[in-house]
Amino acid sequence: SRYCLNLKNLPYQMDHVEIPDVEALAEKISAVLTGDRPDGVSPEYTIPIIQDHSTGAVLSNSPGIAAYLDKTYPSSGPVLIPAGTITLQPAFTDAVNEVFEHLRVPLFYADTVVKMNDRTASCMRARFTGICTWER
Repeated sequence: SRYCLNLKNLPYQMDHVEIPDVEALAEKISAVLTGDRPDGVSPEYTIPIIQDHSTGAVLSNSPGIAAYLDKTYPSSGPVLIPAGTITLQPAFTDAVNEVFEHLRVPLFYADTVVKMNDRTASCMRARFTGICTWER
């Protein structure tokens, strides 16, 4: 979404939020729920989240943010989602995610968890591996 904001040449402020704090922040600013966690019951809020102070909109989910930016700021920068492809975007995203899903944990999480603070690392381990600690 940062790239989309940059392409649209829109000013923004980026705030870093630790993973364990995303849900509380999302609820505080009334972000739209992204979906349910795998348990089918617990709410899930994902990053990025944008809060557009010009319109009052609060959105999460990169594809939704891109569509919003195109609709709300059509004369700023290039079109992010080409005309006639909006219905194809979710299928494309799902296909790409399916291809790379098996690489997500070994490439992304395994490398980044060691760079996170302890609180966020614990949260990520529990969420994606079901393991609360690496120690026996």
